[in-house]
Amino acid sequence: MTNLQLLSKLKYDHDCKNTPSFAKYMPVDKFTDKTANGLEKAIVMWINLHGGMAERRGNTGRYIDDSKIVTDRLGFKRKLGKGKYIPGTGTNGTSDVSGLYNGIPLAIEVKIGRDRQSPAQVEYGERFNAAGGKYVVVKTFDEFFEFWKKLLNVH
Repeated sequence: MTNLQLLSKLKYDHDCKNTPSFAKYMPVDKFTDKTANGLEKAIVMWINLHGGMAERRGNTGRYIDDSKIVTDRLGFKRKLGKGKYIPGTGTNGTSDVSGLYNGIPLAIEVKIGRDRQSPAQVEYGERFNAAGGKYVVVKTFDEFFEFWKKLLNVH
């Protein structure tokens, strides 16, 4: 059984326990680590199912559309102007997943494929570890699972 299959089983068992009257109709959630979105969801679910608290974070800004649609003399609609991007207000380099397990602050950066850490993310990780937290960069759920075993001192 792979680690992702184990997560699916844990989630299914958890759901059946919490809603016993619905247990025979309970769907089995499937998790993936092929996308950043899927891997982040799997990590958050694993931590939360084990009594920790985790959430996904984002520090992207937002787009404000300042354009207007006008109708010219011939009746054609045209878009005039353009929008602008406003940067996020969070800390630069912040991790994709933030969590707390057994009193230990966790910061997990997810990278898929050729994606690499930015200098701001490297600095954030160093500062997070120096402050007593556990920062890790993972590309697969198996890498996260190895980090989890080290966190629990399981070999």
